[in-house]
Amino acid sequence: MPTNRPTLYLPILLLSAILLITGLACLVLIPTPGAPLDSSPQPAGTARQPTNGQATPEEFSGSNLNESELHGPGDYNLPAPSAGLNGLDNYTQNFTYTLDATLNGQPYQAHTLVRRIVFTAGSSLGVLEATRTGGQPIYRAALRQEGGLLYVQQAAGQPCRASQDPKRADAVTDPSLRLPPVYGAERIGRDEIEGLPAIHYQFDQRAVRYAAGQSGTASGDLWVTEGSPLVLKYNLTIESTEGEAPGVQTWEYSVSHVNTSESVSLPQGCLTLPLDLPLLSDAQNVILLPGFARYSSASTPQAALQFYRDEMTRAGWSETPVDESAAGPLALTYTRPDGEGAQLASVRIEPESAGVQIIIQLMRLKNVPNSAAGNAPVPNASPTETP
Repeated sequence: MPTNRPTLYLPILLLSAILLITGLACLVLIPTPGAPLDSSPQPAGTARQPTNGQATPEEFSGSNLNESELHGPGDYNLPAPSAGLNGLDNYTQNFTYTLDATLNGQPYQAHTLVRRIVFTAGSSLGVLEATRTGGQPIYRAALRQEGGLLYVQQAAGQPCRASQDPKRADAVTDPSLRLPPVYGAERIGRDEIEGLPAIHYQFDQRAVRYAAGQSGTASGDLWVTEGSPLVLKYNLTIESTEGEAPGVQTWEYSVSHVNTSESVSLPQGCLTLPLDLPLLSDAQNVILLPGFARYSSASTPQAALQFYRDEMTRAGWSETPVDESAAGPLALTYTRPDGEGAQLASVRIEPESAGVQIIIQLMRLKNVPNSAAGNAPVPNASPTETP
């Protein structure tokens, strides 16, 4: 507990919570390109400025509250709710945030759900769904595979975008970074959560005064792994009857499947080779990268040619003319409208001693090419991430 009497600025209260829900839709979903990941757990006992814009009690000034109202009566502090995660082989996080308030005299509601499965070996899957009054529903699923390949799905059941940039931030970040830090929680007793021994703590608005504001009330519970800073459960409700947006906020967070296996796979509709580009049924030695696929098949060149003509046409692609009498590989080119431009898919069929090798490349075009131009070079074409 600080020896100098800490004080508060004017409380942010629920108006900032409304901004927070927007932050969940932006910071969690659309990380700034090149920005460092903010999901690195901190060592136990290391204070850290919370990423949700809240401050620690020591940084407040200008309040009429006394010292006992700025720190809970207990002796347990949780400055970094993400602490302990980096000591796990794998885990699953579930997070729910709700806001039920009155803004400018009108009801305002926001709701966010996050489920995130993390393997420290390099793969993770996160799914976020959010709604708010006056805004469009938000959905985001992101799968990161070992090696840095990242697939992002922006609508349930839709194809994914893929990126090979290993430095790109996850599109669904650690939800524990959205939890208000706690100062002065009281120990209640021992429990067992997910088969792990845990210490149960309780706290009120004094322990989260910087989140509750000067007049807000709060009630919360923590379950922390015994002998570790790992938070297994975190529940918090903050209520305010004053300010520009009176109402109720709730946070519910849990960690499960600690160091146990849970499958991580692409969401439904999120194909590793999007654009509904087909592969022959006997495909072998398959290499799939954003905008690129290569594999072998025992099919004959003519059988592979007919397969792609049938399947690509069925998927809405238009074929440009190809000279089948020319010796060597067959090169098929397909286009399909995509917004103001088009997508171009090149399918190369190369004969081999035991069948064929298929190479598929994808490009995005700024202009819609004239199919009568045949296989001439297409201007304004650039490699693309898979959509």
